[in-house]
Amino acid sequence: MVNSIVCAIDILGFSQMIVNSSKNGYGNNLLTEINYLINKNKQCIIPNKYSKGKIKIFTDNMVVAYPIKGDGEKELDEILENVAEYQFKLSLEGLFVRGGISMGDFYINEDIVFGPALLDAHNTESKIACYPRIILDNNTVSKVQTYMNHYDVAPQKNKILIDNDGNCFLNYLNTIFNIIQSVVMNMNLREFNMNYYLDIKRK
Repeated sequence: MVNSIVCAIDILGFSQMIVNSSKNGYGNNLLTEINYLINKNKQCIIPNKYSKGKIKIFTDNMVVAYPIKGDGEKELDEILENVAEYQFKLSLEGLFVRGGISMGDFYINEDIVFGPALLDAHNTESKIACYPRIILDNNTVSKVQTYMNHYDVAPQKNKILIDNDGNCFLNYLNTIFNIIQSVVMNMNLREFNMNYYLDIKRK
């Protein structure tokens, strides 16, 4: 097993959707639609070939894991940002999720997912999250607090919120600001390139 950051995600209401679709004869249509939506949006979890993230999907559940190197801050930031984007994009499709994030020993291959970190993440998802939110377990929260103490303005600050019950959860709506920032940067880059082109043409 490898020390990893693990996130267990459950699509809310999906089990009942499966039952209803099978009873009413459109199970294959639901399968096709869900398969398309999940595969389209999971690209944000593993955005490129350099990402070390691993995914396992079964029925209405997904397990995401990133192996930890060093103190784990980079990997934790990556899973927080990528999973929040996945949650946000599924919500735009009308699919809401709950989940749990844990850190610890974990193993994954084509056939099996295994380890105490998975059990902790699943327990957090199924027994604590309850609502459409992705909760960080106590061990993960302690790690985040350790990382944040090293900054005057911590990069994790906008990624996590504290709910009324005291649990820390992913601020997936923060994804909106990341998207806007990316759009603005691209617009500024295009404007810069156009001005640069016009300056050269005048000369």
